[in-house]
Amino acid sequence: MNIRKFYVVLSAYCIACLSVTTGFSALHAAPAKTVKPAANAKGVAKSEKKNGRVQQIIRELGLSSTQTTKIEAIWKKSQADFAALNNNKTFNLDQKKARRQVIVADRMANIQKLLTPIQRQKLSVMIAEMKKKHGAK
Repeated sequence: MNIRKFYVVLSAYCIACLSVTTGFSALHAAPAKTVKPAANAKGVAKSEKKNGRVQQIIRELGLSSTQTTKIEAIWKKSQADFAALNNNKTFNLDQKKARRQVIVADRMANIQKLLTPIQRQKLSVMIAEMKKKHGAK
């Protein structure tokens, strides 16, 4: 799989699994006012479920505290980019979709730089498993 195809697959997964309106930064920041997160059909708050996924990935890759801190910063920046994109009324849906893919690809490129070769391999396997489980797009 070439790197471009990898990023497209990863982008599709991230967009599908991680909300662009609530993200890692929203989960860890103290909210200005108390808002009850939306619950899915099983009654589990979406933000709690997504936070669990991020933490699971961090655990499974065996990231150091330094790597985790840097990845959290990358994640927060990308969530801010998503929020700005969502608030931008000048882009149509296709333009927003393309921009989301760029944001996700940039985020993954920056995360990949922080990972060891073994962690990159594990991440590739995890992505392949998620792609298989959720279907290729």
